[in-house]
Amino acid sequence: MPSTEKKEKSQLVGAIDSFLDKKARESRDDPHDPEFLTIIEFVERFKLLPYGLFPAQKFILKLCYNIPLNDVEKAIIIRDPFSNEVTHEFTEVEYLRYLFAEGRCNLEEQDDRKRFELILVLGRRSGKSVLSALIAAYELYKILRRGHPQAYYGIPSGSQIRVFCIANDKDQASIVYDDISGYVGQVDYFKTALTHDTQTFMKFQTDTDKKLYGQGIGKKATITATFKSSIAKGLRGRGTIAIILDELAFFVDDGKSSADRIYKALTP
Repeated sequence: MPSTEKKEKSQLVGAIDSFLDKKARESRDDPHDPEFLTIIEFVERFKLLPYGLFPAQKFILKLCYNIPLNDVEKAIIIRDPFSNEVTHEFTEVEYLRYLFAEGRCNLEEQDDRKRFELILVLGRRSGKSVLSALIAAYELYKILRRGHPQAYYGIPSGSQIRVFCIANDKDQASIVYDDISGYVGQVDYFKTALTHDTQTFMKFQTDTDKKLYGQGIGKKATITATFKSSIAKGLRGRGTIAIILDELAFFVDDGKSSADRIYKALTP
């Protein structure tokens, strides 16, 4: 027969476990800091790409968002551009070391540091716009998932939060914006939040917006995705959560549209 002491100890451990479980649930239920899908889960759950992410795309997104790289499956295959013969087969961890050794990446090993900038130096038709649009759509998802993102960031409830696509001209900037718009249409999560959908901008309501201003088409919304041409004066002072500078290497070298002035106008 178990002793009374053991029984009481067992009950105490159970009570402590229940208390800790309750606190964990309360923490997870914090409306300002909820749990999120990873960007990989986001893309796959909503089937944003017809054939899914290519291994190299998945690798880039994992690095950007600190999702652990795979060190088992040799999923990344490099072929000779002329003969199409396989020259290398890498796990994601091996591929990172390979890129670092080749001088094509500034990271040798993955770490836990938060990163706020991603520079993609890739050729034409390599998927830069697709990756940029996926990241922008994911950041929109996270903003809306918070319910009251302004409270999370410590700014007034009516403050605008924006996602910008910027390029040398509006036609170029609209390429990524159109991709984002397409992804928004595929994600049910956005449908009840979308209040304005035009050729140049989309507006979304947070849960707090719906309570303060009413819900529906045309109602006030504090989250905006839009595209603009590269003129620093018109960009300064905007509250942004994600900024895409498309074809940055082809921005002019001086004047009000220079890459340097655009970057300084948009960063804190």
